[in-house]
Amino acid sequence: LLTAVAFKIDAEKYLPQISYLTLVDRFVLLCTSSIVLGNISHVILAVLNWVKVQHATLEKVNIASLVSMGAYWLYVQIWFFYRANVAKKSDTDAGQKRTVDVDESIDPLQDSSRRNSVVSQSVR
Repeated sequence: LLTAVAFKIDAEKYLPQISYLTLVDRFVLLCTSSIVLGNISHVILAVLNWVKVQHATLEKVNIASLVSMGAYWLYVQIWFFYRANVAKKSDTDAGQKRTVDVDESIDPLQDSSRRNSVVSQSVR
């Protein structure tokens, strides 16, 4: 957890100061949350061991927490790579698609009557 917090603080030095979360900020928060969830699962296992739960039950809980943590980690990785690819293909620095203006959607080779009808429809 300490390493993740140190990474977040160090990464902030190289990122611009903006008022919203970037993709890197969200990724670091999700990774930090996976560390916290792992710590919580270890606490649960320690408490179950302390109250003398059967060994077979402890093994089942341990395997369930391992599988759920692995699935969460895989989800975070897939989410990040998907969002990074969307941001790469975007036409803004913030990784967002711009809306198409009426003027951009008109083919310059179209005749003027078609262009005028599209513009008049968008004004209504």
